[in-house]
Amino acid sequence: MSDTSPLMSQYRDIKKQYADSILLFRVGDFYETFYEDAVDVASILNITLTTRDKNKPSPVPLAGVPFHAAEGYIGRLLAAGRKVAICEQTEDPALAKGLVRRDVVEVLTPGTALNTQLTADPDNNYCAAVHSNGDGRVAVALVDVGTGEFASGEAAADSFLHLLQGKRVRELVVSKAIDPALRALLMEHLERPFVTELDEGVFGAARAGETFSEQFGDSAEDMTHALGDAERMVTAALLSHCMRLRGARLPQVVKIERNGATPFLMLDEETIGNLELFEPLRGGRDDATVLRMLDRTRTPMGNRTLRHWMQKPLCDVAAIDRRLDAVAGVYADATLAEALARELAGIVDIQRIAARIASRKAIPRELHALRESLEHVPALQAVLTGRGIHLFDEAADGLGDHGELCATIARAIVPEPPSHLRDGGVIQRGFDSDLDTLIDESEAAKRWIAGLEARERERSGIASLKVGYNKVFGYFIEVSNAHKNAIPPDYVAKQSLVNAQRFHTPELKEKEDLILHTEERRVREENR
Repeated sequence: MSDTSPLMSQYRDIKKQYADSILLFRVGDFYETFYEDAVDVASILNITLTTRDKNKPSPVPLAGVPFHAAEGYIGRLLAAGRKVAICEQTEDPALAKGLVRRDVVEVLTPGTALNTQLTADPDNNYCAAVHSNGDGRVAVALVDVGTGEFASGEAAADSFLHLLQGKRVRELVVSKAIDPALRALLMEHLERPFVTELDEGVFGAARAGETFSEQFGDSAEDMTHALGDAERMVTAALLSHCMRLRGARLPQVVKIERNGATPFLMLDEETIGNLELFEPLRGGRDDATVLRMLDRTRTPMGNRTLRHWMQKPLCDVAAIDRRLDAVAGVYADATLAEALARELAGIVDIQRIAARIASRKAIPRELHALRESLEHVPALQAVLTGRGIHLFDEAADGLGDHGELCATIARAIVPEPPSHLRDGGVIQRGFDSDLDTLIDESEAAKRWIAGLEARERERSGIASLKVGYNKVFGYFIEVSNAHKNAIPPDYVAKQSLVNAQRFHTPELKEKEDLILHTEERRVREENR
């Protein structure tokens, strides 16, 4: 692969469009990186840096990762604060005439990725947009694409930081024309976020309506009518940024919460730090914080809710009393506490699974985990109902009925699904008649092959004959050289080994083609 090869020319053309990103360039079963990207990737991931064209005067630095294990590597690049562009082969290499077409299908940033490694921590992963129109007020919008949480608010320039109070902001979105003093304040307040600068026009009022319509459709006006002018612009800019990276709307974002709609106690960063609410004051033990001492939650959603409550201590006496009534109700009834803990312990991070499903990022095991979690909902509702506690009644009403969804997933997904769809085996028999036909054809051919060894041993008289398979040569009949004189005349040579020969027969080749063809169609049908 020379520096002037068609492939490298294609790489450079695409890289020019994503100069600020590490470009993961799909070549066969690997994502390759070249030049400066390769040097950075090798250093961050601690993988071998090699070169192409080693004998050339200027060999091209190269580092690659297997595509089937890419998510873990991508997570590490994002955690290191890098922006990543995923460049895929957009046509089947087997059908391509000449160079395979490639294009960037997704751009990931530390604050907008749905990578499972990033979202393994139950804490929110925020991307924040901050903007000032120069009128003495600052607007803030926050999104966690992993949970669908979206909030906005605005305040005076000397007090807006409470809108970011206690938030872990991984990415900060600002205008290229941002006031340097405002930018410096944000960088001092936030913990080394990845910074994305957008053109000033993205924050303009003219584009906001179009962005809201694309995201919320006919509900756009209802969703955004309560926003102030500055809020509208910063909210639209943040949505536009996320939608541009993903190439589509964010289906997991279904509402915009007003940051500060409920009165809460404003805490500056020094106070939060001195109280050791979320981080130990002088480093050291992670559990030496108020949050870790209080956190006995059973679900990731509970953990995030507790953190939210601690970030914004209530100032509304009635709201405080409602929480205390719920706490007292559980504290006074051990049976109730045990029942709640038991049901909640069986629930995984539904918010993040739902967001991954909505974004078409979910893997089969997540659908299975969703069903198992939702099956606890009826018991939870029964435990919460009729206690005379306002927050319990409110929670029970909000849980909903998911019986039909659970039944559909149970009927569709095998009990122990694989972690991915690449090789099929996810959709249950009986869910789709077309898929059942493909499964029947494939399994009939496999049964025929399973009985082939015994039939061929009997036919040839070679007791040591074997029928095998590997990914390179497919199905074969193996006969040791000691029995080469007994090889049937219809055997066709396929591969020579040191002590044996491998063959196929026209019928075996026909069954192999049938299996490969039906398996390919099966995987395609399961993906559909």
